[in-house]
Amino acid sequence: MSLPATPLNVQWRELSPRKYEDLGSVLLSRMYPESIRTDGSGGDGGKDVHFEDSNGLTIFELKSFTGRVTAGRRTQVRNSFRKAQELKPKTWVVVCPIDLTNEERKWFEKLTADTGIECFWYGKTWLDARMTEFPSVARYFTSDVNNELKELAQLFQREQAALSGGVPDALDRLRALQAKCDELDPFYRIDLATNSDGVSATLTPRYVGAERDRPITMNARLRFPDSASSTEILSGLQDAIDFGRAANVPAEFVQEVSIDAPAGLGGEFGAGILSIGPSEIVAAPQFNLHLILNDAQGTRIGMLPLSGSLKTAGRKGFVGEFRDDSGLINATLRVDFTDKTLEFTFRYEAVPRLPRAMLPALAFLAECESGNLVELQLETGQPLGPPVALIKEPIPRVRDFVRAVELLGRVQEATLSYFNVPDSFTVENLEDLTFADRLLKGEKIEGTWTRFNGKFSGAYAKDILEHLRDSGGIDGGACSLVHVAELTLDFDSHQMPLGWVTTHLPSAKMLDSERTAEVLSEAEPDDEVPVTFEPGNSDATTRWKGVPEGFELGGVSS
Repeated sequence: MSLPATPLNVQWRELSPRKYEDLGSVLLSRMYPESIRTDGSGGDGGKDVHFEDSNGLTIFELKSFTGRVTAGRRTQVRNSFRKAQELKPKTWVVVCPIDLTNEERKWFEKLTADTGIECFWYGKTWLDARMTEFPSVARYFTSDVNNELKELAQLFQREQAALSGGVPDALDRLRALQAKCDELDPFYRIDLATNSDGVSATLTPRYVGAERDRPITMNARLRFPDSASSTEILSGLQDAIDFGRAANVPAEFVQEVSIDAPAGLGGEFGAGILSIGPSEIVAAPQFNLHLILNDAQGTRIGMLPLSGSLKTAGRKGFVGEFRDDSGLINATLRVDFTDKTLEFTFRYEAVPRLPRAMLPALAFLAECESGNLVELQLETGQPLGPPVALIKEPIPRVRDFVRAVELLGRVQEATLSYFNVPDSFTVENLEDLTFADRLLKGEKIEGTWTRFNGKFSGAYAKDILEHLRDSGGIDGGACSLVHVAELTLDFDSHQMPLGWVTTHLPSAKMLDSERTAEVLSEAEPDDEVPVTFEPGNSDATTRWKGVPEGFELGGVSS
């Protein structure tokens, strides 16, 4: 399938100096997307377009001369070069639609010799080649864009023909249409997309500053009645204008909208929903901030690193978004150049994380008490504003939550049982975790008990009966009982094995002792005999992790 041909033969002598400078600036910006354009009106300081990389500064000087490089024009070039020398560039390039004669080239080489600067003259041949390479630049500045749109409309009409090749044929046609649309504008890339709702076109700046060279403007006539909802919507719209944030205006507030956009995408529109997407900063670099916490006297309590980037920009300033490593603390930085103010807000958002991943952020928040001071600094230590006093705590009862997360983290690490922190902890959760943590640290835990239900193994019936007779347990007296078993902590549908745990009951009285002794005397090795004990002279108990030395599992020890 063929596309309508558009002439690329630029008549350089017919371009005004201003149009040539615009064409050349956009061309160089397309070739070097990080380049910076200098407005030459009133003097350009020795450069029109420049960029800097690891090799040094490169300056492009745009001259609209055609014909020959006369004496007057040579003086202009000489003056531009002298201004450029003051900036100490690595490379200086004249871009001019004149291919130098041998004599003119000798003059240029003599002018730039022995300066330590690499100098080049890019003439008409070079420019013509670039126009072929970047046809949208040539077409925009030298052709009638309306004719381009008419040709594109005709192409769309032809694409309504039957698809004899099926889906591959449709894909080929879509790629051709995409390529043709993309040639319409040198400032923005035009991307087509289809879905069940229809076809959409997205404009993306082709280089840094394209939106300034060719701004997209909108005029809207809106009507907001005096109501709380109107105030909220109007505030969001103002935020979109001032800081580039997204905003939506319902149809009942929109009376008329007109848009001036490239490639015929603008126009006049009546009432309808007005949706403004975020004015995102393209390729914004990531950088780090430090959130500093001081007490009321200015003594540092803590520091939490944040990372992020600038996200949107508008008429008054920009907004950056940052977060800590865990993602629990999300922060917004808003800089207003008009009012010369900086607003920084941070908030806690509960997200599923392992305890150790959450603790730095939670511990920091635990110290964010009313009256303490917060300060924002660059990674270099440079403050972005004075310390500000906190007026309220970010999370109620955060210290209790931090303690619970610390306990859970220690128990998880000791038992190698890892799962995310729950949204909340019950009193029973805290008691269980405290008990498990003390056990795993090797502590002996003193406590009390009311009843013990267990089972004796028939394989040890003889030893058990002997112990009970010696201690008087069969006759209703109290005996010393040691119980050893594997213990597992059930927590929020997760199980954490605590290992072998010993329970010592110094004074335990067996209920229904005579009948239990009778059953034990008749028990087979595989039998299990249920038994119940209650406190005797004391209800004290001691528990610890491990098995007593010399203890045989399944037996009884005094």
